[in-house]
Amino acid sequence: MDNLFYEFRLTDTPCGDVLFMRVVPKDGDPWGFFRCLEGTSWWDLISVVDPQVFQTALLGHILPLMREIGTPPEGLCRKIPLDEGVCKQHTICPIYNPRDCKPSPKLPLCYEPPLLEGDALYAATMIALAWKEGRYVIVVNDEQE
Repeated sequence: MDNLFYEFRLTDTPCGDVLFMRVVPKDGDPWGFFRCLEGTSWWDLISVVDPQVFQTALLGHILPLMREIGTPPEGLCRKIPLDEGVCKQHTICPIYNPRDCKPSPKLPLCYEPPLLEGDALYAATMIALAWKEGRYVIVVNDEQE
């Protein structure tokens, strides 16, 4: 499988270290592999950012990017509806915990989002695990790529 996303860290004096997961564009589509989430609640919580704001952040000034992104990962975890967030395996899992087995900072690595299959299941799982780490998930809307 090709690279689907890049994980990286940016540092800026007012913001400190900030973790990101950037969706890798594919065939001119800035959403790349994550296009499979279109129409889900996961799709609506991925930040689409302006390429110039992103470039400015890469040059060391991330405050404009942070303003554009808005809600931090922990807040995004709470925006996933329970029926789309509670782990698919919750009825049979011996370690199921209703507080942790949904997108949250304590999300177990075995998490599987419900209601999704195939690529969408994988993409949503990667987003949930990124949020667990405090990573902002972004799509850079640059149609030049």
